[in-house]
Amino acid sequence: MSDDPRWAPPPVPEDDEDNDLTTPWASPLDAQVPDLPAPSRAPAGAGPAPGSPAGISAQAAPSQAAPSQAAPSQAAPSQAAPSQATPSPAAPLEGKSNGRRNLLIGGCGGCLFILLSICCCSGYLLYLEEGVSYGAPGEELQRFPIVAGQPIAASVAWEGTGYASLRAYIDLGEDAAPGTRLEGTFGCREYGTVEPSPVSVSYFGGGDAPEGWVPMPSIFLYVRDGQTARCAGTLRSDPPTAMELVITERQRPSDWLSGF
Repeated sequence: MSDDPRWAPPPVPEDDEDNDLTTPWASPLDAQVPDLPAPSRAPAGAGPAPGSPAGISAQAAPSQAAPSQAAPSQAAPSQAAPSQATPSPAAPLEGKSNGRRNLLIGGCGGCLFILLSICCCSGYLLYLEEGVSYGAPGEELQRFPIVAGQPIAASVAWEGTGYASLRAYIDLGEDAAPGTRLEGTFGCREYGTVEPSPVSVSYFGGGDAPEGWVPMPSIFLYVRDGQTARCAGTLRSDPPTAMELVITERQRPSDWLSGF
């Protein structure tokens, strides 16, 4: 195996410079690598050579940059996206809260209206019960003409719910002179026989009654539904004037409730 010439060491040249031990010996493989030409330098301001690696990369750069230039056209839909109204996830919750708030306001307003109505009705009923004086005539129920010195015979039936108070007045007319005097007998009853009592009153106007009305003293009748009240007597006026008997009715809330 030692006699094989392939394994024999290369001959050492006799030249001292070539025999320098620091110079590596050439390998047979070096002869197989071709020598590459030295790169040429381009003049200043000129671009890279077409065949050089820089030129190849420069030529590939526009093609690689092309997608980046087209990117704005692809990003256009994303830029226009904010213009489209995208429902927010909180929109349904906000609608529910607004509906509940409106319902709460409407309920409170309805309750307040009912409360105010009850207060107004209660106040009006209290006024009718206690605020109106007993001297107020109330509503006119019926009229009867009176002839001076002639007997008076009048009867009136009250129809309604519960009970009512009746009062008797002598109407002398709106033109009656102050100081006109009434004399005679007069009386009313809601049951039994009427017993007239002596009467002597003068008219001066004012009070709760209309002009020309003279209230008959001690005439307060309390009748129920369908009950008849009767009045009798004889009256004269001084100075003489036309006269009418007026029966009025007045019903308090408690009188109306007593009918149930």
